[in-house]
Amino acid sequence: MQFSFFILAAFTFQTFQSTKITDRQIYQDGGTWLINYTFNKNIYDKPEIIIDGWVSNSRVPNNSTSRHLILDDKPCCILFDCVEDERRCTAKFTSEVNNNTIKIKITHQHGIYGNLNPLMGSLKVKIKFDGNIVYDSFNLHEKNLFYPDLKIEIPLERMDKRYSINRSSLGSLHLEANIPNVQFYRFPEILVRCDSRIKFSFWYLIATRTEGECFIWLTQYKDTPSSWRKLDDSAVRKKLTTIGKWKKVEYVFRTEKEATTMLLEFKIAGDSDIGEMWVDCIEFKYLDKKEESGP
Repeated sequence: MQFSFFILAAFTFQTFQSTKITDRQIYQDGGTWLINYTFNKNIYDKPEIIIDGWVSNSRVPNNSTSRHLILDDKPCCILFDCVEDERRCTAKFTSEVNNNTIKIKITHQHGIYGNLNPLMGSLKVKIKFDGNIVYDSFNLHEKNLFYPDLKIEIPLERMDKRYSINRSSLGSLHLEANIPNVQFYRFPEILVRCDSRIKFSFWYLIATRTEGECFIWLTQYKDTPSSWRKLDDSAVRKKLTTIGKWKKVEYVFRTEKEATTMLLEFKIAGDSDIGEMWVDCIEFKYLDKKEESGP
């Protein structure tokens, strides 16, 4: 589950005439920045939002050329210098107006590493509406790295309530060799943070008369707007051999430096249609993730 949290930002703002900013909040939501303005009165005319400044995917300040853009009804996308390599990245700016609020969203799509890392930068904002002009400026500072949720859910149609290592669960993942498309299960694509240590664990039970071979596949991918490919060096193919009793499997691996997603699959392989397997308590856990501290 994704989550948002406050970001400390250096800022100054001033207003002309009677319009005032009563509140300004900046959130980091994964690789996205959300800037929410609240004014002391409703907005009736379509505002003109002018943004000047620079944003960069580098953690070194001022590694991007300063840009000037005007937001309207359509998203505004700009290219900026990518410090890590010769490719360029995209920053998309969008705005939304509702009563006395204006929300500006800045999303980042990296050509190599996906969109998990928020942009750093320094921006000046000029908002014109209803004959008023409001100025603001702020710096974007990353507070914490974003780690996508790694929760694995077994679909109800593939659950078997008869066997489970965890009595409180609804059931385990069931594979059966003699039923088409049930002799394997591939979980939906899992979004991951690159170059991170992950502990992977699960329990499995293979029926005693199973003739086929039981396997687990775990494959990492680089999936971005400019590229999609399997990272073969990181692929894990493990044979499961314990039969007739529950067995726990646990190991630690590191995601590749270019990994953005991974796929998990369990399978009963072979020509025989005799065999069953159950898998339960499937869990991925980041080992590098720092727990959030309180205020």
